[in-house]
Amino acid sequence: MFRFFLILFSLFFLFQTNHVDIKKLHSTYVLKKNKIKFRKNLEEKIESTFLDPSGNIDQKKWNDLFEELNLLFVKNDTIKKALDYGFDNFYTFGYKLKRTLLETAYTLYPRDYIKMAAEISESTSSLRIFAYSANYLLNADTSYKPAQFLKTLEEKFSSSSGDWTYRQFRNDLKTRISGKFATPPLDDILSHNFQKGKTIIYTLVRKDRTKQGLCVIKGPDGKFVRNEDGAYFTVPHMAVAAANLPSYLKGGNTPQGIFSIVGWYNTPTESIGPTPIVLTRIPHEVKPQIFYHKQNKHNRWDIEDYRELLPESWKNYELVYNAFYEGKIGRGLIVAHGTCDDLSFYKDLPYYPWTPTKGCLSAKEIWDENTGRLIESDQVKLMNAFFSTNKEKGFLVIIEIDDKNKPVSAEEIIPILRKVESIK
Repeated sequence: MFRFFLILFSLFFLFQTNHVDIKKLHSTYVLKKNKIKFRKNLEEKIESTFLDPSGNIDQKKWNDLFEELNLLFVKNDTIKKALDYGFDNFYTFGYKLKRTLLETAYTLYPRDYIKMAAEISESTSSLRIFAYSANYLLNADTSYKPAQFLKTLEEKFSSSSGDWTYRQFRNDLKTRISGKFATPPLDDILSHNFQKGKTIIYTLVRKDRTKQGLCVIKGPDGKFVRNEDGAYFTVPHMAVAAANLPSYLKGGNTPQGIFSIVGWYNTPTESIGPTPIVLTRIPHEVKPQIFYHKQNKHNRWDIEDYRELLPESWKNYELVYNAFYEGKIGRGLIVAHGTCDDLSFYKDLPYYPWTPTKGCLSAKEIWDENTGRLIESDQVKLMNAFFSTNKEKGFLVIIEIDDKNKPVSAEEIIPILRKVESIK
């Protein structure tokens, strides 16, 4: 009850001031003693859940624990033995655990189960299980080529051609085969007025989502938000899921395209933390009237309403529609948040100290494990830039700008912002 009123107070305080004070943010979750306790509890859960799997296992417990381990990149001999058992008995399990076993293998043991993934890809009658196993093989062994999986997809799963997972998977394979990556002019989408009087948050990323993206914000006046010193506001922003799977799969990266900003909130989820969050909704997750801020032409979900949001040069660019179609598949609950996760779980990742998610956008936050105070926060910067526009509804646009092998930098984006503003 105390936590509930604390959250209400923080919401009231933030609403009144329209500004987040980093000095007022505190989390007990990040304290060293609680990190130690968390790790101890996790170790005990691993041992008790995966102990002696020879009998009838609890598939839900296995599934939930594997999903947690995937997000934290935890692996040890007990986990490996459980995963081995899972693949040895793969065909006796339900869809959820089958899917999670493949995701766990992809995330934690990306080259240990090639033979099993190949067998599954050849034998399964499930489109989605085929997609997971094919992605595992494409990631694990260069001798596997997108063309062979496209051929299998079109021949074996032709009856599922109306399924949006089929369509997105097929488009992904064709893109890999062509090797072409060319977006329409970035100027056009950065200068575009999606709807009059709305705030637009852009997260610009590479095709390789393990490279840091960059966030910029455009106010209702069409000008990009600047810091107090007059420099353009930018912060690094990640759109990578822990598994780094394609966005059309559960556990995959944040879909590219347009999300609706419907406000902001504070979450009671301790691992995300007390810093406010940009509340976004993907197409099909809510009613069209909510997504389009009551400016939709159709009362049902229609691709034409989404298309009308785009500038002319982007209307025929397939990848910008990913958010629409992957919302139809079932992606959702995707927001832009900070983190209270124990960063030591991610110390071996190429993007450390940024953290992955289950498909959300994340900003870097550094906490003091002795005091529970927030030391550094790109999420606070992002929220204050967002609040400075004085408009809490609009759109968040995620664009893969190219396939360069480096983080997106302010130095390469700011000249485009200057150009866009000079045009206006």
